Amino acid sequence: MHATGGDKCHPHLAAGAFFWFTIMTTVGYGNAAPITGGGRALVFTVGFVSIIAFTALTGKAGYVTITIVDDAFNRNRWLRPLSRGLPAVLFWFVVLVLWILFVAQMGRIYDMRRRDEEVLDSFPLDDAIWFSYITMTTVGLGDIHVGHEEIRWGDMFYLPLLMLFGFVWLANFAVKLGTFVVHIWPEDETLEEILEEQGSEHREES
Repeated sequence: MHATGGDKCHPHLAAGAFFWFTIMTTVGYGNAAPITGGGRALVFTVGFVSIIAFTALTGKAGYVTITIVDDAFNRNRWLRPLSRGLPAVLFWFVVLVLWILFVAQMGRIYDMRRRDEEVLDSFPLDDAIWFSYITMTTVGLGDIHVGHEEIRWGDMFYLPLLMLFGFVWLANFAVKLGTFVVHIWPEDETLEEILEEQGSEHREES
């Protein structure tokens, strides 16, 4: 980060915590980055370990969530179809889209309060949806981001939580989509099946 280290430069712990959160979640908006060798070495080492740990945590959270939701669906014969196949894919896709819209609206409220305004016009809805999308998908292009100078400690109790839920919904959607594709994808014939088919054709020709 472009800090001078002078008397007017003070650590912003809440901003540092949020910056590290964007590293470990691979969002990385790009609005702040270390420029010293020590800072980059820290991101290289601890940041890499944090990314691996976060990936494992997200995968486990997604597995637990899917297990609980599928179990609840299977207990109701009307909701049972939502636990598998295309309906399950569509269900988690809808959950993800609704969460993106919800986070977009929360972002507009956050921006309004930081600007001490009473209307949401300062943060257009389309920009808010774009910000929410690049955050939930961890693309983090950085054209719209949460400014570190605006972060307060209270924000760390809900901003990361909103993002984490989105990551889990995305993971669940990806799992259900992958499972659905695998089941509808034609399976390759085994070597034994190919040899048996060739043998049958040879016998018929004889």
